[in-house]
Amino acid sequence: MKLSEYLEEKKKLFAGDPQKAFEDVVNQLKHASLRIAELDKKNRKKIYDLFTLFDIGRDLSSSLEINTIIRSVLLTSRAQMKARNVHLFLKSEADENKLVLISSTSLKSPEERNRVFFLKDHPLVLFLEDKQKPCLLPDILKDMPLNGLSEHLAKLDSLVYVPLIVKETLIGILALDRKIKEEYTEDNLSFLSVLASITAAAVENARLYDHVNQNLNLINGLYQISGIMNSATSLDEILNMVMETITTGFGVEVCAILLLNKMTGKLEVRTHKGLSADTERTYQPEADSVLMEEFKETVFVQDIKGDREFQKYFSSDDKARISYSFAIPLRAGEKLLGSLNIYKFKDFQPTPEKVDEKKNVFSIIASQIAPALLMAKMIEEVREKTDNPFLIVKDLVGREIVRAREFNLGFVLLSIVFRNLPEYFKK
Repeated sequence: MKLSEYLEEKKKLFAGDPQKAFEDVVNQLKHASLRIAELDKKNRKKIYDLFTLFDIGRDLSSSLEINTIIRSVLLTSRAQMKARNVHLFLKSEADENKLVLISSTSLKSPEERNRVFFLKDHPLVLFLEDKQKPCLLPDILKDMPLNGLSEHLAKLDSLVYVPLIVKETLIGILALDRKIKEEYTEDNLSFLSVLASITAAAVENARLYDHVNQNLNLINGLYQISGIMNSATSLDEILNMVMETITTGFGVEVCAILLLNKMTGKLEVRTHKGLSADTERTYQPEADSVLMEEFKETVFVQDIKGDREFQKYFSSDDKARISYSFAIPLRAGEKLLGSLNIYKFKDFQPTPEKVDEKKNVFSIIASQIAPALLMAKMIEEVREKTDNPFLIVKDLVGREIVRAREFNLGFVLLSIVFRNLPEYFKK
């Protein structure tokens, strides 16, 4: 209606019943005032949301620390939406088949969070990856059976699920519980959609940075090992420095370096990290399952607890902490010197891709260690024979004892006593 027409209509009303016309105008003005106030409130909220998104976008784009990003996203989404609780799932780096609950405002302990996860083929994950937008639970349940979500809903009570998408692939889910007072609006969902895009990009950048940083640490660690091999001469010095480097620079928690005993043909622990005092030191299971001549490539055992030899040689404390094993041969040419055995990494789950990555890294490390070990071991053996003239006889007798035992033969040792040995050598 044009203004002139409106005024003309009001003149007629004033002419007929001025009081009624006046009340009508007042009511319309009140209604218009309330509508303007409502629109003003919405516009202010939109402006506030835009400034919030601008601020968090700036903060997240300047941060490469994953924990900082996660904390900022949870606090912002909870405060803006006035949600009771917020939960963030991210694709696990240890197991790519899982979306793990990385952080939650209600489930504080890692034990609680570890029990809540989605497999990548879960109906909800597939649904959100297809929709690629925030979805309310009632809308989700229209296309999905309730039993597909019940297990997780019982623990989270979330009403909104927001996919984190990178290159059309879902890398995480932001789940929000019910709001304290209001219902979720379209403007809320629009805000969460933009927040999810910013978060997904920030998480992906942070993880790429971590990966690059790990590679730099790997290169630095290999450089350090190369320096050790060129500077150290003592066998024990080499072993201790290698052990220190792989535990501090490569995330190894439990490991051992075993050397081949020529006399017994067995692998013996020369140095270790993280093994208890009760674990057998003279022989490890890998020596029994791998023939020495065939031990040329890394042997990975995913479930070492199922190996009877593991039960036999490891202490109860070690059995509780160890589940897998890498046995990396230390060879100089065709000569087997020993084995680098790794039983536990920090934050590592043995998926095929991760196992291959570890095999490649530690095969390079073994190839750098082995030549220096060979030289140091030869020097040590020469020194021992020089210091102890009867070591050759001892080795000979030892080999004969081992051979006799293999054939179940009895034997008698003749003991010769040299009463005046110093005078004998002087003459």
